[in-house]
Amino acid sequence: MKFAKLFALLPLVFALTDCNRIEALFKPKKPSPYAFDLILKMSPRAEAALKRPDAGLVVYASYYGDAAPAYRARADKLNRIYLGEEYWTYSGHARRVHLHGEPIDTARLSQTRDGQPQALVSVTLAQGDPDDMMACHDYIGPIRLAQQQIPVLDCEFESERYWENVPAGPGRAPGQD
Repeated sequence: MKFAKLFALLPLVFALTDCNRIEALFKPKKPSPYAFDLILKMSPRAEAALKRPDAGLVVYASYYGDAAPAYRARADKLNRIYLGEEYWTYSGHARRVHLHGEPIDTARLSQTRDGQPQALVSVTLAQGDPDDMMACHDYIGPIRLAQQQIPVLDCEFESERYWENVPAGPGRAPGQD
């Protein structure tokens, strides 16, 4: 009986000794200035696949900046300075996803040409047939533009080419392929 009472108090003891966690509960963290959203627009076949209870979306963002002339030796083959990446999974019902932009290494922004981070964002189906993957068109461009106008990413299965015959609508941001 005494062991059960002690075991029940253990989480409270740990919580009280970890002041940072308690402070975070009462004082939420300020959002990153690099946070932005994306809207996902599904083809009918992709929409049907995402209705499965186990369906989910995987969102991967890689952040970079174009290298300033003095830092070209530190850049990759495409003249980019790596600033960070983030990876999220969302429910299959999500049609708007939020990227936090928190892993961006702000100390490296001075190594970029204009000090403005850019993003390459890919969205795929979490579980699917490797021979016919559902994917969204990537967003490639400055975070600043994505914050000004929420990019709309068209999603479809590779075999269907649904969006080729659908006219572009409002909300499509430059840099989408």
